[in-house]
Amino acid sequence: MDLRGFVLPLSVLAGGLVVGFALWGSGLDVALQQRLWLDYNQHFNGVMRVLGWLALGRTLLWACVLGGLGWACMGRGKSREPAVAFVARVLVGIGEQVLLWLRGKWRWALRWQGVKRGPRMVLAAIPALALTGLAQIVLKVIIGRPRPKEILFNGADPYTAHPFGMHASWWSMPSGHSASVWVLAVWLGLAFPRWRWVLWSAAVVLSVSRFLSVTPHYLGDVVAGAGLGAAVALALWQAMGLEKQTYGKKVKA
Repeated sequence: MDLRGFVLPLSVLAGGLVVGFALWGSGLDVALQQRLWLDYNQHFNGVMRVLGWLALGRTLLWACVLGGLGWACMGRGKSREPAVAFVARVLVGIGEQVLLWLRGKWRWALRWQGVKRGPRMVLAAIPALALTGLAQIVLKVIIGRPRPKEILFNGADPYTAHPFGMHASWWSMPSGHSASVWVLAVWLGLAFPRWRWVLWSAAVVLSVSRFLSVTPHYLGDVVAGAGLGAAVALALWQAMGLEKQTYGKKVKA
């Protein structure tokens, strides 16, 4: 494995965190959030919260499960394997893939053999989402930034952190929604280049909704989350040896 390929993911991660901390330290994203609060609009806020729900990790995970399984079943062709057995094998493959990745073995799950590459790339986004979820929780706990609602409603100091606090009110940075939507958008954008700009544009809209809904996150949190999600996707793509692969080319199991 060429470690030089991980320079880009690490740079993206560092860049997202640096910009996020710069927005926090300079007070720009705090001032922006306070300005949004002064111009608060209930209907606009409702729309942003719906978009935030679409960016929720659980929502994206189920979209990958159902979309990947549906696509895989449509591509079974003349396979004599019963549909129920096929679905069960693919679902077990998802768990196997997660275990392989957690053990640092970056390869396709054996139980996915016989599944076409397109559905496999969608299903492979599931462990990528899982790893991103773990990473963002760890960073949230370590950083301990107060959420905007703690400042707007409870008078908390916007520049006081509570590292290793176990209450979600101090888990503002990075944005988990932003990290989830960006790991999926970058992963699928690499897998299906024709849809890259559509996916990335959707990721911008969905992640930005997290600070436009006023209380969940700051702009800096969104940027940090985007950097984390994109970095995880790029790192896994490199680790699995897919850096030269695009949709339609053969990938070794």
